[in-house]
Amino acid sequence: MPKPLPPATPAALNPAVPRALWVAGHSLGAALATVAANLLCADHPDGLGIRGPYTYGSPRTGDGGFGKRITVPVWRFRNNTDLVTNVPIGLVFRHVGQLAFIDSGGVLHRNVGRAQERVHAPINYAIRIWNCLEAS
Repeated sequence: MPKPLPPATPAALNPAVPRALWVAGHSLGAALATVAANLLCADHPDGLGIRGPYTYGSPRTGDGGFGKRITVPVWRFRNNTDLVTNVPIGLVFRHVGQLAFIDSGGVLHRNVGRAQERVHAPINYAIRIWNCLEAS
């Protein structure tokens, strides 16, 4: 049985004091952090103090409605050739949040828009390769 906290507990541990809640994760953990943000924003008026998730190498996590239910900023980081960020295929599932892209030289590109993100999608490279093969 756990011991109760001593009476001299610092105010920082007082559960009555509201705190900011940040969730973070990498790969599957990033998807779970996004799901947690969705559930907290949808199920609790104050989101239990959630300020936002930081995700690293997250797969696509939900559909468009899923992302709209997240009412806090989502910061999403993707490394240059991380394949996990391209699954599942984007027919139904969508990424949530603002992308920061880390290129092959290690340079961080902030506020990458959807159009710029699509340029680097593997399917675009496959189409270009196919077109080159067909032309030859």
